[in-house]
Amino acid sequence: MSDQTYFRLCNSSFIRQYGNLAYICNQLTRHDRVYDASGGVFLKAIRREPRTIEDAVSEISHQFAACDLEQIHADFTEFLSSLESDLFVVTASTFGALGEKEPRLQYGTGMVNYKEVTKSFWNPDTEPWLRSSQSVLQEHFSVSPTLVDFQIELTAKCNERCMHCYLPPFREKVTLDAEMVFHVLDEFTEMGGITITFSGGEPMLHPDFATFLKRARMNDLSIAILSNATLLSDRLLEVIREVNISLLQVSIYSLKPNEHDYITGMDKSLKKSLASIEKFLAADVPVQVSCPVMMTNYRSYADVLRWANGLGMKAHTDYIMVARSDQSTDNLTERLREPQLRQLITAIVRHDMDYQEDTDESVRSATGRMVPARNPQDQVCGVGRSTLCLSATGRYYPCSCWRGMQVGDAMSASLSEIWSNSPELERLRRITWAVFPECLSCREFDFCAMCLARNFNEGNGDMFKVNKHFCMAARLNKAIVEKYHAGRKAQQKAANKSIQATK
Repeated sequence: MSDQTYFRLCNSSFIRQYGNLAYICNQLTRHDRVYDASGGVFLKAIRREPRTIEDAVSEISHQFAACDLEQIHADFTEFLSSLESDLFVVTASTFGALGEKEPRLQYGTGMVNYKEVTKSFWNPDTEPWLRSSQSVLQEHFSVSPTLVDFQIELTAKCNERCMHCYLPPFREKVTLDAEMVFHVLDEFTEMGGITITFSGGEPMLHPDFATFLKRARMNDLSIAILSNATLLSDRLLEVIREVNISLLQVSIYSLKPNEHDYITGMDKSLKKSLASIEKFLAADVPVQVSCPVMMTNYRSYADVLRWANGLGMKAHTDYIMVARSDQSTDNLTERLREPQLRQLITAIVRHDMDYQEDTDESVRSATGRMVPARNPQDQVCGVGRSTLCLSATGRYYPCSCWRGMQVGDAMSASLSEIWSNSPELERLRRITWAVFPECLSCREFDFCAMCLARNFNEGNGDMFKVNKHFCMAARLNKAIVEKYHAGRKAQQKAANKSIQATK
């Protein structure tokens, strides 16, 4: 890089300061980094507006008055080079060339998987400021709770009637006031938030949805949308494309219309959702397919996964359904039984490459992503420490499906007041794995999806009552995953032996 090298933050990157920690993440690659105070000084010099290295070094030098200017220049240049290699920033010799180098999601032939092309940076020894991001953030949020991931349920109205939905079918069909949404979006931004998720009901039913998206972009937030996409208009599509969302998640339960429409309770819903997905892909809008699996569609999951991956979309599933938020359990009649669950997990392990990597101990060890030793004092989940949900009624809840635990009301207190002073949130923050001794000693611990909200909804309001369905699913998950990886290692060993024999 020369002295006249221009640089700026990528459009999909976000920088935040949390106490003495500096954080950068990228919604396109799904990578992030955490730096200490020294690295934070360098990170703070990076803007969305282009600037030269000379300008940044001049600013940084005020923080390191005792350091040689040439050394600061060399260190910052190396810092930028490292960030650029993982697509956090772009650099160019001219102002205009920055736009040409901007990484962009493009579906179709030759689509680039940016998560795969970025280099590995898990080894903290490669940079003096770099540390394992998630472990550091978890430690920080356990001491200093910080709202970074906020979900707003814009309306309780929905044009579908999905049989497995955690929201009761007979609920208040209310919609949030637009001014309230604007207010909490601004508060969330002031509090250092990063990710805003718009959901419902169906968020596209809110008349001001497009305006909310623009406000979130103006506030420099990473935007996610949970929608059935059956109500997409050309005008809304253009806004979604312009605001550079992180992802738009659409539920596709089956590629068979009779199965999908039966689950949604809406005629021709599959046809409408697929038509919208085609438009999203043509506009290069990042789409993620969600395929919650139940008795009606468990045979169809693999087809949905192959279809989504074939088009360059990520697909995932949730096979442990949550009871309704009013603690009724009629929707659980669709929950998978053990034989069907075994079949499904086997399909996931065989076809989901991300899951294969996440559960491969050799890969996790090489990248520094091994699960740390179980600490009884670790918090069970992020509710109250980094996440929160505002429902369409104006009430705050720990998460979207946990309506039996109200933690505040937007009509009587600000978001920051609730986050800082809610006694319910304070109680949740004190819950650690120590209250689940059987889980800590369980051999399936790392394969379990135990959840306080699921416990609460299915256990008559008892968040500490672990449902045995979780245990059964974890046992199956562990056995199938270990068998799969053992088979792969055996095949690799046999292949290596064959290669050696031919030499």
